[in-house]
Amino acid sequence: MASEPAPTVSLFYCYAQEDSSPREELAKHLMPLMRSGSIKSWHDRMIRAGQPWEQESKRQLLAADIVLLLISSDFLASDYCYDKEMKLAIQRHEIGKSRVIPIIVRHVHWADAPFSHLQVLPPDGMPISAAGSSFERDRIFVDVVKEIQRVVKELIAQKWFVRGSSLLSAKEYEQSLSAFDQVLKSYEGSAHKYAALMGLCNALMALNRTTEVLDICERAIRLNPGQGTAYMHKSTVLLRSKRYPQALESSNLALSHGLKDVIVYRNKIRALSEMKRYAEAIEVYDQCIRLEPANVNWQKEKAQLLGKLKRYKEAVNVYEQCIKLEPTNVTWLMEKGALLYQLKRYKEALAAFEQANQLDPRLNKAYISRGDIFFELGQYDQAIYAYKQSMRLNGDNRYVQERFADAQLRSSNYKQAAAAYEQLIRLQPDNTSHYFHKFEALVGLQQYGEMLLTCEQMLQRDAHNSRALAYKARALFGLTRYEEAYEYCQQALKRDASDNIANAVRTDLVTVGKQQQKLLLVEHSLRINPYDTMALIKKAGILFQLRMYADAIFACDQALALDSRSPFANTIKRDALFYLGRYDEAFEYAQKVIKLDPNNADAYHELVEILRKQGRTEEAKKIQVAARSRGIW
Repeated sequence: MASEPAPTVSLFYCYAQEDSSPREELAKHLMPLMRSGSIKSWHDRMIRAGQPWEQESKRQLLAADIVLLLISSDFLASDYCYDKEMKLAIQRHEIGKSRVIPIIVRHVHWADAPFSHLQVLPPDGMPISAAGSSFERDRIFVDVVKEIQRVVKELIAQKWFVRGSSLLSAKEYEQSLSAFDQVLKSYEGSAHKYAALMGLCNALMALNRTTEVLDICERAIRLNPGQGTAYMHKSTVLLRSKRYPQALESSNLALSHGLKDVIVYRNKIRALSEMKRYAEAIEVYDQCIRLEPANVNWQKEKAQLLGKLKRYKEAVNVYEQCIKLEPTNVTWLMEKGALLYQLKRYKEALAAFEQANQLDPRLNKAYISRGDIFFELGQYDQAIYAYKQSMRLNGDNRYVQERFADAQLRSSNYKQAAAAYEQLIRLQPDNTSHYFHKFEALVGLQQYGEMLLTCEQMLQRDAHNSRALAYKARALFGLTRYEEAYEYCQQALKRDASDNIANAVRTDLVTVGKQQQKLLLVEHSLRINPYDTMALIKKAGILFQLRMYADAIFACDQALALDSRSPFANTIKRDALFYLGRYDEAFEYAQKVIKLDPNNADAYHELVEILRKQGRTEEAKKIQVAARSRGIW
């Protein structure tokens, strides 16, 4: 890319017509600067014929970088020079728009003039007209030009700096480097030199030229060791290079030199954190919070660091400050709730998440968190409700779907749990845990036929899965297919001797064997005496244990025909009817059992369970209350 042209400084001559001669003489002495392109000048003799001279003069004055006031008695006596041009020029000087240089060309009393507070030329304040010879006059003009040249160089450096800053803002980093470099070359004594070095730092960092940045920082520190900005840039580069102790030192030097910049604090915090000096990093956050108490970001970052250190209680307190600063920001409520959850302060966490949902009813994460808390508390119905709210917003969240199914299972809602796990199996057919959980739900429903089909489905994917074999044995046992149950139980235990399901089935099979032997003895007794009520009740109990519920009911009916008030026969028949899903009949016999033994706590429990199965939850609650009031529960 071609180098950009050097900036030019524009001069404006403000003078009385009587001083045209010294103005022309000064212009000759300034000609080398004109020829070099450093300056361009304007005076009223340059107005073309037909131009509105006053309007053009003002336009040029407003565009000038330097205004040369050629001071004489005629200048001070001119209303136009004094009131219009000079006053406007000084106003612009005072706001930094231009530089005014008064030049005393002839003797005049100027001590009370508006420019009297400015440095005048010639340097000793003697008028140019006081020169005793042409040699002396030329020497005075040389001194004047030298001072003008110094100002010109400073302004050129300033223009290069402004250009560099604009290019930097526009992310034209290579071009900005060239402009800032010109500041350093154009004038050694420029007030913009330090700022230009900082501009170079910014551009070089954007270009990731870190080694050069460190060199520039050192130059800036030598130039102005009391200024903190170079230390700040140095700390940033050292952090990029993972030189954390040196970065910390540079950050501290920047702060000690009075630079209270957010970058310095962040650099110090990062250096301390990387060095695992977390307690000191938190102290820096405290300093930042004291400096900017309304800046919620400092609070947030401090809380995050405290959370990382597992100092959850302190982090909760900091998030409470965030909430005070921004009470409608749900982020702080969610973060506070998450920390309270870690602390197992579930009720407070729940309150935070509920408040977040009040502020944002579509905040899905809050519903999930509420569901998780209810799950932890064993309040599964409320957990189910919260997870449902979440699934309405996002039905594809696998975590929520799994937790919803688990809550249904824990709540003994076996039908809903089985359906939920079936959906998960369709979505994730290779996830074995979904099959196992569905098995548990089907056991609760005593749907051993479907359980057997699900086992077969899983064994098609993994024929040697010991847990699937164990559940198949469990299903076959539930279907009273004991020989097959024994076979699959043995296969499961061969692969995993510690499998608790298979071991439980084996124990049950042993029990069945014993029960079958007992059944043979009871039936032998009944052949001798068919009207033995206790033998019939014992037979019903054995058949119930063997899950032969219909046969158990028939035996109960035989016993009740002999003794209708038998609590044992009524109880067994109630339970057998319940397991067969004949809840209306089970309810009838549950009432009979309570009538026979009004203080039987188990009888009330069973009655409540039957009512729940019938969907009569309000009646179930009333019976619970009544039983408690009577001291039965």
